[in-house]
Amino acid sequence: MITEESVKELLELAGIKEEDSKIEKIVNLLDVEEVEEISDLRYLKNEDIADIFGYKKVKVAKLVEAVKKLNRKEVKVEIPKMPKDLSSIKLEVTGKTEIDVERIVNFIEMAMLSGMNIDKIGQEILLLVEQRMKELEEPANNRIIEIYKLVAKFRNFDENVAAVLDFNLSLLPKRHQVVKEIKNKMVPSIVGFINEALNFRISMSDFNSIILAKNLKTKKVEDVNIDNLIIASEDLAVNTNKVFAGLNNIIVNESLKLYKEVFELLNDKNLQEFLGAKDTRDLMRKLDIDYTPKDVKSFELLKELIYQMLIVLENDELATNPDMLYSYLQNVWNKSKSIDWNKILQVNEPYVKEKNTPNEIIISGELL
Repeated sequence: MITEESVKELLELAGIKEEDSKIEKIVNLLDVEEVEEISDLRYLKNEDIADIFGYKKVKVAKLVEAVKKLNRKEVKVEIPKMPKDLSSIKLEVTGKTEIDVERIVNFIEMAMLSGMNIDKIGQEILLLVEQRMKELEEPANNRIIEIYKLVAKFRNFDENVAAVLDFNLSLLPKRHQVVKEIKNKMVPSIVGFINEALNFRISMSDFNSIILAKNLKTKKVEDVNIDNLIIASEDLAVNTNKVFAGLNNIIVNESLKLYKEVFELLNDKNLQEFLGAKDTRDLMRKLDIDYTPKDVKSFELLKELIYQMLIVLENDELATNPDMLYSYLQNVWNKSKSIDWNKILQVNEPYVKEKNTPNEIIISGELL
């Protein structure tokens, strides 16, 4: 039976204030329409709700959304952590589209590391290590030699000679064009996926980064359904596969391996000691790095967010239960609220050194 308290609860959830006398009239009209409980309102057309409550379009829309929220059951759903090895996760969506989660995560990570100027960091470490080696009066230790071999990959070399020694190495100079393509397609692809999958209904026609970042920060998951998630996932897979076509997949994998190894050097105690840095922060200062740990965490959260949304596609329980799906995606989105969307929406262009330093030995080929 409909009560004044249940109507009040609905109105409060919709953010609508109403006089007690008006609420009493609404209850009587609901009785006439044989509405036995608030959840029954979902069976009525918007025009019928407008007649009963005496509201126009905006308030009716708020009521409809409030009814949906009332009907949703609170379901606790465990959110999986992103595993380190994603190579075995292939999600078949419709029988014709397979989603490679590892490739999509690489898609994000490549843009992230490029945007943080890993190329510049590698070249600067190479320069500092070479300068320091000139000051040594004894052989460099094995770890420093390993580091030098790693960052030496940022030096120019003859691609034909490199292909004989190591085919994958000869592909590294081509990474800048691939990275640029990833950078240009990552933001619209990822934001478009989130927008469609979570039914945010954000207009993407005017891609204003500041407005878009603000909208994403304040948005709540809407009336999601598995069909929207599937379609959005297929689009994301198609956009990602276009970038990874041909040899690009090998180029990305080899480049990403190099970038990650260089990124990890920032915490290497041997390198810090060798270059006279007190700690990671001091080494970043010497390398003129202008990003922060918060920036790094934002991109890590973005990778995890996309993984946790995609992984739903292999969870039959979530896919077939609207309440569980909503609860799961809402919790995933809430966890990602600390993402710095301004940074992600403005990923930097790949860094390319404009000219060579005097101590570089140029053999031939383009700048690596």
